[in-house]
Amino acid sequence: MATASYGHRGLELCFRWRDPEVLATYQAEVGTSMLFISGSFFVNVAILHLANEAAGCEPGPRGTLTECTQRVHGVRPSSIVALISTAAGLLSSAFMPYAGAIVDH
Repeated sequence: MATASYGHRGLELCFRWRDPEVLATYQAEVGTSMLFISGSFFVNVAILHLANEAAGCEPGPRGTLTECTQRVHGVRPSSIVALISTAAGLLSSAFMPYAGAIVDH
């Protein structure tokens, strides 16, 4: 069975690099993604520190996070970030059809 090889032409068809507006959008999205990822990293660390403090766990040397077996709101502090991410994913997938209906209307 022969496979079609598009080579360089295939990339041009997919990405259309020659269009300056498309290229500018791609470049802007790279910067936006890096800012979003680095920002969420610092927010997650802050949430972990606040959850450990609320549970009454003692910080380690130089303020580092230690293993904490106490619970805050029924959850260990180390699971708070995963719980927030799971809830955000479920809620966004549940309400995405409604948002799409509003935009399409």
